[in-house]
Amino acid sequence: MSERGKGQHCHWCERVLEAVNSLSRLAATRDHVHPKSKGGKKTVWACWGCNMLKGDMLEPEWVAFMANNPEWWKLAPRRRPNRSTYRRPLSELRSAFYEQHGGVIPPKHRTGPS
Repeated sequence: MSERGKGQHCHWCERVLEAVNSLSRLAATRDHVHPKSKGGKKTVWACWGCNMLKGDMLEPEWVAFMANNPEWWKLAPRRRPNRSTYRRPLSELRSAFYEQHGGVIPPKHRTGPS
């Protein structure tokens, strides 16, 4: 049983993290401050819930999202033991955020046949 990250604090919500293999929203993960998809390399400890909600938002977008949603951590989906069930996109939540702030929503990247 891995204990990496357990007892650390989430960089974003400052809650105490649980073990990496926990099925809780407080499971410890490494989050790219500047998204990896946009060239980021620096990582910080973050809870699974914040990491899933932040997705590929830049730090200023994420800070604005947290300010506009005081209890943002409650918006994260519940973590499931089967990876395929908890990796659902948060497209509706992100779409509303981008529309509210006049941003551009990047096109979805799909794999496999169209």
